[in-house]
Amino acid sequence: MRLLRLALRNFKGLQKFVLEPNGADIAVFGNNATGKTTLADAFMWLLFDKDSTNRKDFEIKTLGPDGQPVHGLEHEVEATLDLEPGRLTLRKVYQEQWTKKRGSAAKQFTGHITDHFIDGVPATKTEFTTRVARIADEAAFRLLTDPLYFNAQLHWQKRREILLQVCGDVSDADVIASDPALAGLPEILGNKTIEQLRKVLAARKAEINQELDRIPVRIDEARRGLPEAGGDAAALTTRLDGLRAQRSQVGAERLRIQAGGEAAELTKRLRENEAAALLLQQSYRVKADEAVRETQVLLADEIYEADRRARDGRRLRDEIAQGQKDLALSQARTQKLRDQWHEVDARHLTLSIEEVCPTCGRPLPEDRVREAREKAQADFNARKAAELEEITAQGKRLAESVETAQRSVAKLEAMAAEAERDAAEHQAKVAELQGKVNRLRADAPVIESDSEYKRLEAERHEIREKLAKLREGNTEALARVEGRVRELDEQITAAEADLGRISQRERGLERIKELEADERRLAGEFEELERQLYLTEQFIRAKVSMLEERVNGCFQLARFKLFDQQVNGGLTEVCEATYNGVPYSGLNHGGQLNVGLDIINTLTEHYKFVAPVWVDNAESVTAILRTRGQQIKLVVSAADKVLRVERESAPIKKEVA
Repeated sequence: MRLLRLALRNFKGLQKFVLEPNGADIAVFGNNATGKTTLADAFMWLLFDKDSTNRKDFEIKTLGPDGQPVHGLEHEVEATLDLEPGRLTLRKVYQEQWTKKRGSAAKQFTGHITDHFIDGVPATKTEFTTRVARIADEAAFRLLTDPLYFNAQLHWQKRREILLQVCGDVSDADVIASDPALAGLPEILGNKTIEQLRKVLAARKAEINQELDRIPVRIDEARRGLPEAGGDAAALTTRLDGLRAQRSQVGAERLRIQAGGEAAELTKRLRENEAAALLLQQSYRVKADEAVRETQVLLADEIYEADRRARDGRRLRDEIAQGQKDLALSQARTQKLRDQWHEVDARHLTLSIEEVCPTCGRPLPEDRVREAREKAQADFNARKAAELEEITAQGKRLAESVETAQRSVAKLEAMAAEAERDAAEHQAKVAELQGKVNRLRADAPVIESDSEYKRLEAERHEIREKLAKLREGNTEALARVEGRVRELDEQITAAEADLGRISQRERGLERIKELEADERRLAGEFEELERQLYLTEQFIRAKVSMLEERVNGCFQLARFKLFDQQVNGGLTEVCEATYNGVPYSGLNHGGQLNVGLDIINTLTEHYKFVAPVWVDNAESVTAILRTRGQQIKLVVSAADKVLRVERESAPIKKEVA
């Protein structure tokens, strides 16, 4: 792509300016603030809405003397591009939007609008952006148009990524194949990356170092903990076996003395004697109980009968008393009926018959009065006779009841007397039997007089005397044996301690040998880790060399530092351009421009796209590097108060034609 024409109107400080390089390399001269950089800003704004330093929020309006925007202007940029083949004219017009609201006499500022045109045809922003994107990606376009963009704007990781994309990365297999010394590295790597392997090796080395530092301390502690030599272990073992055998024999003797021997036999006989005496006592007790038991049975029967008949007598006396009470009541009722009969029998009729009519007051007929008197007397007599008859009947029934009660009381009297006699007889038998029981118990034989019991008691006394004498003698023997036991125990303990010290010393020596073996093993492992680390470092150096050689081979001037050597010998990835051994950040502006142009040349080959290269402050370079793309140099010239353009190469033929 080449720039044929660039026209600005009211863009930043340029009221109107037309740049017509017509595809040729040009140089734009001008003093400071005459609008050189504005040309680059206008070109980038037209394509990507940003200025040449990739800022989106920059001021494009024309400013007045007071530094405030001049309102009502249209800010326009138009560029005609040669895209090989064909030409393309793009135009953008940025202007304020003023709107008159309802009810308002004046228009008010409501924002900005941007009109887009493609080859003179109005287009939407989307159409415009799409058309620009068809020309080139914005990021790639900036890489190819701004010599400072790659090194000044991109992060080093992005720069490294682009370089590896452009120049190609170096695979681990390629690195290993480049050096026969690295042939064993794949086996060490396994599934790990170089960095992972280095971390594993470093961690293991640290562990081994710590272990190697601790081992001498452990060995020293083990040596200081070794007991003094305790003699011949075999001889000590034999002596200990002999002492244990003697201890066993003396222990058995102590048990025999403690068990008692003759004393045990006497104790056995004493227990048998006591058992025989107890049996004899039980036999005596049984015989005495048998003689008493028969009389006690009879005594119990008599006591029962005496109690039973006494209870019968008391019950009958209670019944007699109740019968006498009932009889007295019946006799009282008989007397009462008798008095009642005499009272009724002495009763006479008293007449009060009316002899005058209660209605008319005239005297009643005499026959009617007599008839009434006779009838009343007859009724009175009848009621009196009936009442006397009823009293008489009741008296008869009561008399029969009294007679029956008298017979019952008499019968109960006889039964009670009989029961009381029986109770007295049984009570007498009870007293007789109780006396017999007492006599039987008093006459029972005494065991102390039994000859067999006396013999057993004499024998028991004799055994107990013998046991007392034996126990006095065993105490001395037991004390002697226990003293021997303690002596042997002390000797055994001392021998076991000697053997323990010998065993402890042997274990300590063995532990020292193990620690020394561990130290040798860890030292060998450490050396192997060092070898593997050396291989990884050799691999990295080889890769660094191959990668930097490949990358740097792609550039004419620039050289890239892709790895940084660390203090610990390791390498970290970086990406810094250098020129003649000077880092990019230390180069003057001219050197930075030429390095940037060199990078643009390489990237142009990679992206297969040529774009106009804007070289700002080009006066700082005496021998500027040529580029495939059209160069537009912006040169500070104090003599040029307005922009002046010089063409450095012939315009493209198509433009000329």
